[in-house]
Amino acid sequence: MISLAEITRYARVALKYGVVAAGVLTLLFLLFLLIRFLINVINPPVPEPPGMKFGPMVNNLPVQTTKPTHTYNINTITGLLPVVPDRLRVYKVKQPESDLLALQKAREVVRTHGYTLEETLVSPGEYRWKNSTGGSIIYDIQSKNFQLVTGIGLEKQDFVLPSEDNITSQLLTYIQDFGSSLIGLDQQTPLLEYYQSDGTNLLPVVDRTTAYLAKVTFKQNDLPVDPFIFKTDESRTVESLPLYYTQPDGTNQTFIVKAGGRNIQIVSGTFKNYQIDTADFSTYPLKTPEQAFEDLKNGDAYFVNPGTTNTISITEVVLGYFMPETTPEYVMPIYIFKGKDFTAYVYGIGTYVPDQNLSN
Repeated sequence: MISLAEITRYARVALKYGVVAAGVLTLLFLLFLLIRFLINVINPPVPEPPGMKFGPMVNNLPVQTTKPTHTYNINTITGLLPVVPDRLRVYKVKQPESDLLALQKAREVVRTHGYTLEETLVSPGEYRWKNSTGGSIIYDIQSKNFQLVTGIGLEKQDFVLPSEDNITSQLLTYIQDFGSSLIGLDQQTPLLEYYQSDGTNLLPVVDRTTAYLAKVTFKQNDLPVDPFIFKTDESRTVESLPLYYTQPDGTNQTFIVKAGGRNIQIVSGTFKNYQIDTADFSTYPLKTPEQAFEDLKNGDAYFVNPGTTNTISITEVVLGYFMPETTPEYVMPIYIFKGKDFTAYVYGIGTYVPDQNLSN
């Protein structure tokens, strides 16, 4: 029979060898990690190419027949272009479903706002109606997007504008009255700018209490992207990118409203809220900043604000998505080059190069 002393001795021996074995296994594991790290440094793995499941993309930036001829220099804080990923998402835009009764439904919708006169086909799916006060509306009978002037003038009236929340709430209700969708729209933080008028022009005011007109601009929500490190003067993680439009500092969802007592009066408005399917996307190769800068120098850009001098100092370069004024099939990435009184967009999709900068 084994004594207690022998059991204790065997246990100590087993424990000693177990500790030694664990130490050896730990060293072997650390050695494996070191070897794998060195292999990846010497011969890094080639990333999978972008999916590009939608097929070839076509530049959908507006075509400008006259392009400025500038000389450019990089004048960012670091004096360098940013470091960006080698790919970004392209998003599919939802197309409205066909409805055989769409025109009849549209007539009923616009009639409730007084647009009953001179029905005219403007383009496939878009009709114009007029009202009795000189206003008109162009209404897309499929997407329910619209553009209108109501016939209400800019002349001063003895009313004050309600609160910003009240203005926003009334406008959102007005938009929904046309059957338009608010999906993807930033409803919480619209931009409100305040004005008076000489009867023809909007005159900005600093003190909103003296204003009786307001410009209300809604933007669409930023689009999520695969997180990447954006390196300029400091590194930051980017998880979403904003949409940019054809107008500088503008969107496709803008209204001019006028004080009218308890309720605001709509002077004019454009609402084109194209529905981006954030679940339907594919990755595409992104041009390097150097390639995009060469495109800019060659005039292959959309000049939102062409500037007033021949030499342009580029002080900021960012990434975003471009949203056209007409229904797009996809929203695609762009580079935005900024300087003093200067903004230009460069189409972002390039040719896949395996050794291009990776996302981190």
